[in-house]
Amino acid sequence: MKNIKVLSFILLLSLSITGCGSKKTATAKVDTTRSTTAESTNNSTDKAEKYYAPYTGEEVSKETANNAAFMSIIENSSAARPQSGFNSADIVFEAMTEGGTTRCLAIFQKDKAEKIGPVRSMRTYFIDLAYEYNLPFAHCGGSHDALDRIKKENPMTLNEMYNGSYYWRDKSIKIQEHSLYTSSDKLISLITQKSYIKPSPIKLAFNKGYWDTLSSEAINNIIIRFNGEYATAYTFKDGLYYKSMNNVPTENKEDKKPVAVKNLVIQKVNYRTRPNEEYLDADLVGSGDAIIYSNGKMVKATWSKADLHSQTIFKDEKGNIVPLNPGKTWWHLLDQNASLKTN
Repeated sequence: MKNIKVLSFILLLSLSITGCGSKKTATAKVDTTRSTTAESTNNSTDKAEKYYAPYTGEEVSKETANNAAFMSIIENSSAARPQSGFNSADIVFEAMTEGGTTRCLAIFQKDKAEKIGPVRSMRTYFIDLAYEYNLPFAHCGGSHDALDRIKKENPMTLNEMYNGSYYWRDKSIKIQEHSLYTSSDKLISLITQKSYIKPSPIKLAFNKGYWDTLSSEAINNIIIRFNGEYATAYTFKDGLYYKSMNNVPTENKEDKKPVAVKNLVIQKVNYRTRPNEEYLDADLVGSGDAIIYSNGKMVKATWSKADLHSQTIFKDEKGNIVPLNPGKTWWHLLDQNASLKTN
């Protein structure tokens, strides 16, 4: 009997110890599960897909990255200033036109503009840029050679003369040719209707670290004189280049916000006059000298473009691709006779 009691006591003690061990094991499993869940969450966050605006290189939402893109002509004669929409454009190309003035072709994708203009007529070298980016373009008519190309080649034109309901006239502006405007919403509606939302072949290079670590002398003021009648200048401040034209700060018409961008591109191209005509031609296929500014720094480069539909590439003196800094860009197609001063 005594032996039976001893055996019973040992058995109960053994079960008690085993029970405690089970509780400890259960607790350890809970802790392990929490740790695994946290690690899984972190890995999921790390692997979450990121989206970037194609023409500024900035990180954006998936919805913004998928915004439809388009181009629009914006007039730049003194009577047309201040303009509307420059602050919303990802890239603005500024090129020479007849009469010593410049005209702009702006790309809109990341930000929507409530008002764009004044919208003016097309020039043939702007059609070349539209082909390079495979984008539809807003305009009102064009030079005779530009209209001949449009009729023959059938690019993705958004000509106001055939799509008037997607534009409007600002009746407060007395100069008729400077009174035409449109908006992102109107043009996106038009290009959707026309099935003009196409994939772009352009893969612009962006690299913030490149410009952060670049060794270069500080350049805070840039003056570009296109000719004796017109000059545009930039002042580097707070990481951006603030634009002025003929010594007048460039502002958005509606809210008076200054036009300021992250990058400046100087692409030197050959402009040609035609016999007995005022219109110009510009050679955008080929190669030439270039300068790119960002972060108050400068890189001398060369540009090259193989054919009408290929991308313009910039390389430094060692043959390496020169990236842009993430942000907006003002891109000058600079005449070979123009002057450039910096300090």
